[in-house]
Amino acid sequence: MAEGARMAPGHLSYLETHTADPGSGTLVRLADALGTTYGALQGGGSDRPSGRGSALRDPHLLDLGEEECRGLLSTHGVGRLVFTTEHGPAVLPVNYEVTDGVVAFRTASGSTTASAVEQQVAFEVDQVGDAMSLECPGRGSLPGRDRSG
Repeated sequence: MAEGARMAPGHLSYLETHTADPGSGTLVRLADALGTTYGALQGGGSDRPSGRGSALRDPHLLDLGEEECRGLLSTHGVGRLVFTTEHGPAVLPVNYEVTDGVVAFRTASGSTTASAVEQQVAFEVDQVGDAMSLECPGRGSLPGRDRSG
């Protein structure tokens, strides 16, 4: 938060629970307290596709435990499967669900995604909880096959 740009917690709580038309000064302080911009609070850029924003000033990576990672994954339904094909790297979108702690999706025999079976893979989902991106490494397998590795 910038020096001198402070907002009392009680005022913030009031803004969250009451219909109000705060002045521009209040919105500037609120934006600063939230680490965003006045324009973003006003809905600026809301029509842009996700991922078109600027890079974070202080990005950091966190290692999550398997249970936390699967919990976050279970809140979405579309992700990307990352693996290598005979033609090189592939990153393909898939509809998925987390079943018994496993990321599962359907694919047809002979399809590109089916070629990920028995390979090292990564699975990615963007904008999960407070995380911007979540990546889970693993091994591709068919139902009923050993999933270790």
